[in-house]
Amino acid sequence: MTKASPLLMSFAVLCVGAIKAQTAPPVATSGTLAPGAGVEAVQHTCTVCHPPAMITSKRRTRQQWSDVVDQMINKGAQVSDEDYDVIVAYLARTYAPTS
Repeated sequence: MTKASPLLMSFAVLCVGAIKAQTAPPVATSGTLAPGAGVEAVQHTCTVCHPPAMITSKRRTRQQWSDVVDQMINKGAQVSDEDYDVIVAYLARTYAPTS
């Protein structure tokens, strides 16, 4: 196996998932955040400490994303009350579990 094999396997899995979930929100590629309402708040707040790929590689429920944002706030992330709701909504909508 070459080093490219895991990358190709990941790509194949993403393609199959995209075919199965025709109505799912767009999935970001190349470590960029998917477009959508709230992406600016996530870019401004979350990518200060985390590369986009760390976010885009996760699939969580709304409660799980809320818990993650709470954990980040406890570690010092500066998130206004208004941005909190926008960020959690974007993450829950865009990076929800696929099954």
